[in-house]
Amino acid sequence: MSAADTLGTHTADWHTPGWLVELVSTSLGGIGLDPCADAEHRVPALQHFTVKEDGLAQRWAAESVFVNPPYSRGLIQKWVVMFFSQYACGNFQRGWLLLPNDTDTTWFRGIWKQADAVVFLYGRVQFEAGAGQVVSSNRGGSVLAYVGDSIRARVLPMVPYGKVLILGGKEVNG
Repeated sequence: MSAADTLGTHTADWHTPGWLVELVSTSLGGIGLDPCADAEHRVPALQHFTVKEDGLAQRWAAESVFVNPPYSRGLIQKWVVMFFSQYACGNFQRGWLLLPNDTDTTWFRGIWKQADAVVFLYGRVQFEAGAGQVVSSNRGGSVLAYVGDSIRARVLPMVPYGKVLILGGKEVNG
């Protein structure tokens, strides 16, 4: 699930495109949990939390996690905090968090401080509105934040799709 006011629409029903879900799944060796799942469970995770289950109220017990949260101004901060706190507690071993490239926000500071790697995706992600219909009003870039083991191996599949930074100053690609 994802999107909203900052991306030019007032719906939270923008879905991660299939190519990006596949890329994340390959990087993680499969997705154990999608805590922001839509009702159709479009992300092929072993476990899903929809709006009804409220992923912010759950323990994220999984080997791997992919989070594409609602982009509403009031929610992004909560999902960023939840992602890093669940990882810090040892509830999951590795994960990707997909967010708007809003480096000037307070919540993005958590990315710089806590992520092991960041991928600034090239171009604009064309989210899907359902039934494969592309949403054309995405007005900004996107970033993936990674936490977990085997950092270089996990981010290597991302190199053709964006600028990859291993935090601590080293780039994987030039």
